[in-house]
Amino acid sequence: MKKNIKSISLILLTISAFFFFYTFYESEIKYEGKEHSYYIKYYLICSILIACSVVSFFLKKEAIINILVLFFSTLFALYLINGYLIFKKKRINFDNRTKFQIYQDLKKFENNIAVSMYPQSHGGDDNYPLYSLSSRSNKKTIHCNENGYFSIHHTDRYGFNNPDFEWEKNKIEFLLVGDSFTQGACVNETDTISGNLRKMIDGGGVLNLGYSGNGPLTEYATLREYLHIKKIKRVLWIYAERNDLPDLTEELEDKTLLNYLNDSTFKQRLPLRQNEIDKQLEKIFDTAIKEEFKRKHRGKIVSFIRLYNLRNFIKIRLIKPIFNKKLPNKTLEKFSEIIYLSKILSDGNEAKFYFIYLPDYFRYNDKSYQNDEFKKYKDVITIVNKLNIPIIDINKDLMEKYPDPLALFPFRTFNHYNVLGYKLISKTILKKIIEYEKNQKNNF
Repeated sequence: MKKNIKSISLILLTISAFFFFYTFYESEIKYEGKEHSYYIKYYLICSILIACSVVSFFLKKEAIINILVLFFSTLFALYLINGYLIFKKKRINFDNRTKFQIYQDLKKFENNIAVSMYPQSHGGDDNYPLYSLSSRSNKKTIHCNENGYFSIHHTDRYGFNNPDFEWEKNKIEFLLVGDSFTQGACVNETDTISGNLRKMIDGGGVLNLGYSGNGPLTEYATLREYLHIKKIKRVLWIYAERNDLPDLTEELEDKTLLNYLNDSTFKQRLPLRQNEIDKQLEKIFDTAIKEEFKRKHRGKIVSFIRLYNLRNFIKIRLIKPIFNKKLPNKTLEKFSEIIYLSKILSDGNEAKFYFIYLPDYFRYNDKSYQNDEFKKYKDVITIVNKLNIPIIDINKDLMEKYPDPLALFPFRTFNHYNVLGYKLISKTILKKIIEYEKNQKNNF
């Protein structure tokens, strides 16, 4: 019997070692170490399994049996939950494909298809010298899925999420800069903040220059490159409480973006170089799509084995981001400088500058975050007030007055806003601007 127990331990060690070397092959040989950060968690799991297998050689028969029963019971429960999540998604008609599966399916019928990428992957290095602040122009672009369907929009002549005819309008009422919340993740173009504003105003254009992954420095760079093209009445700087300050911390390490901050004359002249941008992004996209299909484009069976739905559920529902991570002192200082420079730039183009504060999901999901210290809320508001910039605080002007703020997020989970959320935010923005400008007029 003792020999049989040792055989079990040896089998466990062999299986664990196989998974470790398979992980090594995928990470270090197949992907040449380029995907090491993705595979680090699998290295950790394999190392734990190997350690447990070695320890099992020194355990008694009863202990090993108990451990195996616990292990397989837990594994069965995890797959049961994963199966339930798949069934639940099917019941609510949730499109379970990845964006790259959507891309492959749409490519069968038309060629003018693209997948949305972050500006940080748009160049700005020795291989791709241009640092693009948008996507490829005039492309049907797949963005994201949080509401059960993939949002797909057609980019304009500069690669932003606008109907291209907006650039032909003589009167531009609003120009928006921001990140994915501004770009419109994950709803269709007509349901974004800019799309809603177009429906709410009588004439005039709305230009959305937001893009996923943007931080304050990238947004300032966007204004430097594109603000002068049209006569703009109002600039709406849309601040995302969730990640704008952490994003800025990373942006301050980027040499190209720092040029915008440190050199008032620096420009890449991006509006005049869209053909170059499109060609560069095409090369980057071709490389990225090949790697993504290798790593992520897998069948339903493989996705089930890897517990994709359970892992995604834990990621967006149960694991909370690290909110109290200390920011470098320079982050808030540079944020203040960037907002000041953006206001000066807008004033110089005779555009009124507004600051829109978008609150995060966890402010309403967890009562302990409903305070002025969460995400440096008080510090940000203080900075903007000192610069004498009108603030539209969606937290105070909408969410605190709304009976159920979580209903404005897809399936009440940690995501962007849903269609209703974007609509109410847009109404609030327009209402507060009308009130502010009416008061300003009455005071003169």
